[in-house]
Parts: sequence; structure tokens; C-alpha cells
Amino acid sequence: MCGHDISDKPRGGALAVLSPTTPSPGPNRDHLPPCRGDLAFHTPGSPSSKIATHARWTRTPGDDVSCVEDLLVVIHESGDLTHKPEDCGLFRQFAFSRNTASVIGNGQALEIPLAPPISLEVGRHGIIGRRVSLFHNLHNLTDSSFSTTRMSVAAEGIVGFNFVLPVSSSL
Repeated sequence: MCGHDISDKPRGGALAVLSPTTPSPGPNRDHLPPCRGDLAFHTPGSPSSKIATHARWTRTPGDDVSCVEDLLVVIHESGDLTHKPEDCGLFRQFAFSRNTASVIGNGQALEIPLAPPISLEVGRHGIIGRRVSLFHNLHNLTDSSFSTTRMSVAAEGIVGFNFVLPVSSSL
């Protein structure tokens, strides 16, 4: 990469690049917009932090703006994308909504604080290597569980490190 990086994307922390999945069973699947984008877990101002205090969903430019409205993020116990989401366990879940999140970058991204913060480590308490599913139809969520019979998977990916390269003063 050449030149000065002027991106407003979080550096450091963890990142899941999410892509649309094959259609899953669920009501009204045909009219849902495609969802592609990045889900960054970070602590603003502390790129080397081992915990994330914020999550930011940034949709891919050109995708329907309604893609970033009323989404449920599910971080699974497993990182296996070959099984159904409901078979991968629930590690943590949280909601993204235009009503509760900060809108960033002319509506391209939503950011929320995480309470409690999430560990950015590999292993029992961390999220690195775990599967992440993004669900539509957040308003159908009524308890702490999730069900693909009530919600449709919009996108999925695996959480990985979002490295920050040290700045070198020599070329």
C-alpha cells in the first residue's frame, strides 16, 4: 500500500469480513437486501488493546442502506461455517439499530458501545476464530436465544485479528 492512509476504519482490535450466505429458511427471505461489510471490534484510541469496548458495522459501498438497519450480531461458540448457525452455539449477541447506534460516515457505518467489553484473544473467553452471523428481523427477537425460523441470516464470517503495523520512519 502506498501513500497516506486516510481511512476512518478502526485499526487494531478484531475484524470479521461478512458476506451474504446461501439463503436460509426464514420468513420473507426474498425481499431482504444483501449484506456485505466489515464488523470491527475495537477500543477507540487504543489500537493495541486486548479488549473491545465498541463494535462498528461498515456496509460495503453500493449495498442498500437498509442493510444496516435493525440487525442482530451473534458471535457463536464455534468457528465452523459448515454447520447451521443454530448448531454452533451462542457466545454473545448484541443489536445494531439506527435508534441505538451512532451513525458514522454518511450512513455507511453504525457503531455501538459494548457492555460488557469483549476479549480480543483466542480461547475460552476471546472472540478470535469464532463464527459471526448477522441476522435481519431484529424486532422478532423476544428472549436471549436466537432462532433461524424467526430470523434470516444476512451475512457471516470469522473473527480475526485486525493488525496495526508499526509506522516506520525510514523507507
